[in-house]
Amino acid sequence: MKFKRCFILEPNLKKSYGHVIEFPFTLQEHLEKVGIEAFVVCNRQIDKELLSSLKNTYPYISEGCFDDLGDKGEMYIKDLFDLNSKFQFADDDLVINLTSYTNQIYGISKFINQNTRNKTTFCLWFHQLYPPTKVFAETLLPSFKKNIAQSLSRAFKEIRNFDNIHIFTTLSDTLRDEFEKLSQMGVYQLPLPYSRRSAKNKPKKDNNKTFGFLGDGRFEKGALLVLELIAKDINPNNNYIFENIYPRGYSETDLNKLNNLKKELSVKTNIKFIDEPLNNKEYKETLSKIDVFLMPYHPNSYDKRVSGIFIEATMADIPVVATNHTWMAKEVNQYKNGVVFDYQSGANGLKKAMQNIISGYDSFQNNAILASQKYNQIHSPENFISMLLKSL
Repeated sequence: MKFKRCFILEPNLKKSYGHVIEFPFTLQEHLEKVGIEAFVVCNRQIDKELLSSLKNTYPYISEGCFDDLGDKGEMYIKDLFDLNSKFQFADDDLVINLTSYTNQIYGISKFINQNTRNKTTFCLWFHQLYPPTKVFAETLLPSFKKNIAQSLSRAFKEIRNFDNIHIFTTLSDTLRDEFEKLSQMGVYQLPLPYSRRSAKNKPKKDNNKTFGFLGDGRFEKGALLVLELIAKDINPNNNYIFENIYPRGYSETDLNKLNNLKKELSVKTNIKFIDEPLNNKEYKETLSKIDVFLMPYHPNSYDKRVSGIFIEATMADIPVVATNHTWMAKEVNQYKNGVVFDYQSGANGLKKAMQNIISGYDSFQNNAILASQKYNQIHSPENFISMLLKSL
């Protein structure tokens, strides 16, 4: 089908940082280039100044995709009817929900059942299997995993018989397999629609290296492990850029340890702490200063999910240190653009991986350049739309 309009829904779009501010608008720009009118639909709580700066963007979504999961889509269906009242969805419209979970499944099911006048095409994109929790350790419990699987299965039963709802995950094969099992539907994969990342400057000829740890403050990203490493590092040639915004998922003990380590390390001159979210321009400038990305992510979280930061680093030809048994480890093993270490070895294992990447930096950098060429082709808005349309 030739679509005339596309509605790009991002329930989490409120602020001017993160992939939620980039993906909708790279897709909007590409769609308009190919002749499809594109509207971005964001959260009603979006910063008003930000909203005024955005093209064809409408605040119609009341909750983030992981908010109030017991609601079973009741709020989301109201949002869809409000949106429909304004735009009158048609058969040749395409609706892409960029971050999805159970409320989006239930809400779209109810909307279609109550709106029989047309047959709009809906696409739901899933990034992760488990929702965020107050303490990350909860996600490791068998009872938690069982409850989530049952919750998702019940939701998917509501849409299994609709031929105008399509399910997508990221390029994590294990995530796709899990969603196929839970949904009993065909599940397709999509890349991340980043704008092109320019390559870093040529590597410095001296021994000084800047190691970067960027992103939000979720426990499973390993910020505590990185700070433990920095506390032990006496190499004067190693510099660090450390961002850990809004720490969450920590036990009280671990959070106290994180804060104490950060306070202890604040006197060091070779570490730059970033305590406020970076906008896209600031983020890209920071990215360009990093020689090696540290990604000691928890294997029980990132075994089934991709990392946008890893993808960005690879697009910018930056070598990476990644944890074993993760999606990133598979990518590093394929492209040889970094080093994989055993998560169980802790800060000592991370330190050894850093030493390995420093000693072989030229080789890892050359492989990172080759990986960058591939990644900039794969993770683009053009490829995202191409793969999506081919699956419909």
